[in-house]
Amino acid sequence: MKTLNQYLLESLLDDEDDLISNNDILIHQFLKDNYKIDGSYTIKNGIVDVNGNIALTNYDLEYLTNDLFSFGKVTGNFNAGGVRSVRIKSLKGAPRIAGMFTVIRSKIKSLEGGPIETGNYNIYYNNYITDLIGSPKIVNGDFKCYNCDSLKYIKGTPKKIKGHFDCSECEELISLEGGPEIVGGDYNCSYCQNLQSIKGVAEKIGGTLDCSDCTKLLIDEVRKEMANIKCKDVFLPK
Repeated sequence: MKTLNQYLLESLLDDEDDLISNNDILIHQFLKDNYKIDGSYTIKNGIVDVNGNIALTNYDLEYLTNDLFSFGKVTGNFNAGGVRSVRIKSLKGAPRIAGMFTVIRSKIKSLEGGPIETGNYNIYYNNYITDLIGSPKIVNGDFKCYNCDSLKYIKGTPKKIKGHFDCSECEELISLEGGPEIVGGDYNCSYCQNLQSIKGVAEKIGGTLDCSDCTKLLIDEVRKEMANIKCKDVFLPK
C-alpha cells in the first residue's frame, strides 16, 4: 500500500514530466514558426542542438529565442540575416558553438551573448555596434565586421583569427588597438575614412594588409608601423 507521501511525490513527478513535455512542444513550435532547419535538432533541458544549418525566416523576430530555451551547438551555419534587414536586437540565446555564425543587417548594439567558438563569424552591416566586445574567444575561420557604420573600435576580438579579418568600410572606425594580434589570412581595414593610425594592427598577418583608401592615414606613419608587422604584402594609403 502506498503512503500519502508516495502519492504526492508521484503526482509531482507526473506534473513535472507534463511541464517538460509542454515546454518541448512550445520550443518545437517556436522553431517551426521562426526558423528553417536543414538537418535535425534535439532538445534537452532547454538547450537546442542543431545538426545541420538553421536560418531565420521571421524577419520581424526581435530575439533569437524565447524564455524556454537557448541554442547550444550548431554544426553548420546559424544564419539570422541576409539581403533584408532583421529586427533582432540581442544575441542572447545564440548558439555557444557554431560552424558558421551570421547575424547581419540587424538592430543589435552589442555582441554579448553570442557564441564562444565559431568557424566564420559574420556580423557585417550591423550599424548600431560601436565595438567588438563579446566576440567569440575562438574563430576558426574568417571574422567579417565590415560596413558597420557606428563601429569605432575593434577591441574585443580574439587574439588569434585563423582566417581573414575584415573591418573595411567602417566610416567611424578610429582605432585598431585591442584587435587580433595574429591573423592567418588577409587583414583588411581599407576605406575607413576616420582611421588615422594603424597602431595596434596584428603583428603577424599570413596574407596581405590592406589599408588603402583611408584618407587620414599617412604613408610615412604606416611605413613606420610596418617595421613591427610581418605580412606578405601591404596596400598603402594613397
